[in-house]
Amino acid sequence: MDIAFVTLIVLVIVAVILLFGIMALIAKFYQKVDQGHAMIVNTMRAEPEVTFTGRLVIPILHRREIMDISLKTIEIERMGKEGLICLDNMRADIKVKFFVRVNKTRDDVLRVAQGIGCQRASNQATLEDLFSAKFSEALKTVGKSMDFVDLYGARDRFRAQI
Repeated sequence: MDIAFVTLIVLVIVAVILLFGIMALIAKFYQKVDQGHAMIVNTMRAEPEVTFTGRLVIPILHRREIMDISLKTIEIERMGKEGLICLDNMRADIKVKFFVRVNKTRDDVLRVAQGIGCQRASNQATLEDLFSAKFSEALKTVGKSMDFVDLYGARDRFRAQI
């Protein structure tokens, strides 16, 4: 066997081993994102990167956070003494569900992450704490502008005003 042929075989073997090594590293560090979630990766750049499918995350260079952007419900119940007071001063017992989610856009995900954080945005109890007072106030404001009978009969208008 010729020395050039042996050198070529060794180079091919080293190249194959190197290729498999690189593929193994990519397979190990590539992280997929489940449906209804977003991954925010802090890199060495000024702005973090947002992905909804997956990305290569190198542990020492990158920091990643997962945010649940799926639809969540917040239920507001105003019963008895806490009931909704209408325009005609009647008290109405009401139970309303609000649907909250983060839009699937880079800017909206970053705005929520910077505003309240990924973990807090993904936590149902935290969302209820953040939004219950606002939704309750909206119910009181709109309820005070409608008669008791209209709350039942004009649900579409009630929903649109809230």
